[in-house]
Amino acid sequence: LDSGSSGIISKSTSTQATDSNKGLKVRNNSDTDTFSVSYKGQGYFAGSVGIGTTSPSQLMDLASTAPNIRLTDTVDGHSELDGNAASLKFNADKGNAKADTTITFFVDNSEKMRIDASGNVGIGTSSPTRRLHVIANANDDAATFLNQDTTNGFGINVQGGGTATDKYILRLAAGDGSEKARVTNQGTLLLGTNSRDESGQKITAVHSDSMIHLTKTGTGNKSCIVFLHGRAT
Repeated sequence: LDSGSSGIISKSTSTQATDSNKGLKVRNNSDTDTFSVSYKGQGYFAGSVGIGTTSPSQLMDLASTAPNIRLTDTVDGHSELDGNAASLKFNADKGNAKADTTITFFVDNSEKMRIDASGNVGIGTSSPTRRLHVIANANDDAATFLNQDTTNGFGINVQGGGTATDKYILRLAAGDGSEKARVTNQGTLLLGTNSRDESGQKITAVHSDSMIHLTKTGTGNKSCIVFLHGRAT
């Protein structure tokens, strides 16, 4: 008993190198510990731990009007996990003590995704250079977008392109980065070129081989290609 602070002190007779010897043990009418603390400071709980609650519903239950967990790096600042208003907020380097901090996601001890300090998201890359930067190294599609609403579902809505003439809404390139097609901000489709010479053209194709190859399959009186100019169908 520590008379100076009215608390209980358990002091080992020598410095402990391991956590084997306990300074405090709590047992429930048995020889099995339900709670213990070693002299080195390691704690053990047999059941759930509640902070701010006497009835924890999970192994760790932090109860507060603004629950928050702080992770302090004694060298490079701190980060926080905030559960205020039933929302979940990840706040890396809350005090902005270190430049270029990230939030990374690991699976099987291997990085799978990260969000960097500029807000870029990288999947398959630790150095994203775009708002969404995906790199795959597999004999398969890099990404799949599937809308399973077979009645009213739409595909992909790509919206972008500034007012300058060299801006595009969509750009398609090969694995080596060479451009193959683009849709400009004026609604023009360019194939094999990234510029169009004649104002008003909606499709421009440049290639040393056949330009367009159309094949009609099946029977019946159906056209393979129809050109309409100046009239509605």
